[in-house]
Amino acid sequence: MDEATIHRLMEEDRRDLVRRWNEWANQPITPHLIVCLVPGFFLGQHIPEGVATPQEMEKYASRLAESTGNTVWLILSRRLSIRFDEDGSRRAVSEAARPSPVNHFLRYGVLNGDLFQRAMAARLSCRLWTRQDGTGQRNRRR
Repeated sequence: MDEATIHRLMEEDRRDLVRRWNEWANQPITPHLIVCLVPGFFLGQHIPEGVATPQEMEKYASRLAESTGNTVWLILSRRLSIRFDEDGSRRAVSEAARPSPVNHFLRYGVLNGDLFQRAMAARLSCRLWTRQDGTGQRNRRR
């Protein structure tokens, strides 16, 4: 097999990969949230009924991030996700445009609301918050 044939076959494989990835990425999904409970531990959560538009979903994700002090990702499609920082601010919008290397991670309790509620209760009960004098700002003590 000569070098030109190898390059042609590699290009055909790449085009096939991109075509199949685009077919996969264009399939509709149910929007959902991914919550970072602690570094390296992510938990999926359904969006409540009645929160229907992307704007309502963003507002809900922002409030969840702020109220729990966790980073939250709103997954709107296989291509589009929005990250909210611990203070509820919209920090990044990510749009996947092509296949990327697979990131492997372990998932527990994916989209399990009961597990999410118990985990959040445990996490929040472990935090000690104090108010700074006159500022109303919260500081975490470890």
